[in-house]
Amino acid sequence: MAYLTQNPNQTFMAPVLGQVDMAFQVNVKSCMIYISSIIGYLSAGSPVKLVPQAGKGQIIVDGADGATDAPYYGVILYNPRKNLYAAGDMCEVGCAGTVVYLEAGAAVRRGDHVESAKATSTGDPLVTTVANGTDYELGLALDQAAGAAELFRVEIRPSDPALAY
Repeated sequence: MAYLTQNPNQTFMAPVLGQVDMAFQVNVKSCMIYISSIIGYLSAGSPVKLVPQAGKGQIIVDGADGATDAPYYGVILYNPRKNLYAAGDMCEVGCAGTVVYLEAGAAVRRGDHVESAKATSTGDPLVTTVANGTDYELGLALDQAAGAAELFRVEIRPSDPALAY
């Protein structure tokens, strides 16, 4: 898991999984995790999808079960007070245009279109280059990741390969 390892003499905080980059982010929304969610593990950096739900007032999301599950809505953002989320919890979700630090599952080049796997009880959600033309896209890599377990910036830009928009 992505735990903080900070040097007491450093002048700024090192990036943390799910941390927002760039000072001004306008597309961050407060959402509720679907009350009947079957995704057992949601943490900072976890990709989420919208849930069709009758009623108004609250944005309902659930964990995306991978790049072929449903279009991504965004990712759960880092919160210094809470890192694990369960059904019914409120969380902040970085949506389209938000720049977030995510963890690479393999080498990723700057400019690659990326997808994300779900988090597990033993590992963070991992981001990889979109495998084919049928997977949903989470966003665009703004930095390079030399290999697995490296944090890099991703601009959230969800897209559906079945739609031409």
